[in-house]
Amino acid sequence: MSKAAKSLERGTDATSIAEALTDIFPRMMINMSRLGGSRSCSATTLTAPQLRALLAVEMEHEPMRMSALAIALGVTQSTATDVTKRLMRLGYLTKKRLAGDERVVCVSLSDRGRKAVAEMRGEKFRQFLKICEALPEDERVRLLKSHQLILGIYSAM
Repeated sequence: MSKAAKSLERGTDATSIAEALTDIFPRMMINMSRLGGSRSCSATTLTAPQLRALLAVEMEHEPMRMSALAIALGVTQSTATDVTKRLMRLGYLTKKRLAGDERVVCVSLSDRGRKAVAEMRGEKFRQFLKICEALPEDERVRLLKSHQLILGIYSAM
């Protein structure tokens, strides 16, 4: 019997499904973290929080306010500042003050940061392509729809 089927043995009420998701989520996150960069990616020396920061800035279409970055990462502004300081020292980010308000700090990807994000996205694409090529079409579609559903639910929280 599959793990999914065993999870459903608990029942389909909200509590049973929440318990099953609580069991599945950590394993899913660990396995997803393995989909990180490859050895050939120039950003592999970066920590997971640093990689998330680069992706958050890239998705914001830059420049990104430090306060918005902290919210996107789910951390305090001081933690976001610490992460970005290291990324600036390493040449992945640049910072500037907002023209109309010198108190506001914004960060943008440097050329090195853009290259690292492009390499990470390329590696992710190759990994997902390998997964998708191994699945029949109906399961590929189901995989995409389930990830879209999960993203929508988590984004609304």
